[in-house]
Amino acid sequence: NAARSYDAVKLLVAAIRAGGRDREAIRDRLAGLREAGAHAGVTGAIAFDTLGDPIGKSLTMTRVSRGRPVLAEREAP
Repeated sequence: NAARSYDAVKLLVAAIRAGGRDREAIRDRLAGLREAGAHAGVTGAIAFDTLGDPIGKSLTMTRVSRGRPVLAEREAP
């Protein structure tokens, strides 16, 4: 999860640098990332399909229970 968080922050920073601080410009920049122009992250290429879902990335949700992370949900790519 740390690597994905790192990628998310770096991706957001890249979108802000490319389009400024305007929310719509940031959203458009992120939404426009396709496989051909994917962002190179530490977890691999980051791109989104036309519905805004990440391409080839799984989703893992965890929660903390009694001080330990517990798997809450997992979705495969």
